Amino acid sequence: MFGDIFNVPWYLVIRNLISTVVYSFLGIIIAIIGYKIYDWVTPFSLTKELEQDQNVAVGIVVGSMILGICIIIAFSIAF
Repeated sequence: MFGDIFNVPWYLVIRNLISTVVYSFLGIIIAIIGYKIYDWVTPFSLTKELEQDQNVAVGIVVGSMILGICIIIAFSIAF
């Protein structure tokens, strides 16, 4: 059952690890850009509302927005 897993050449493993790291960093960078764009579009400062005022409602909206962006990024990278 697991015999084929351990017979993979090492260069394929290294190539897959490097591509995983590159796509992970790419996804994180795009997610940060999406957050910055969302912060720019809103009429108030998300950072001020989250850090100083500790607005829970804004935190829930920002969290769901980041999840939505990350799902879109994951599917676009995967396919």
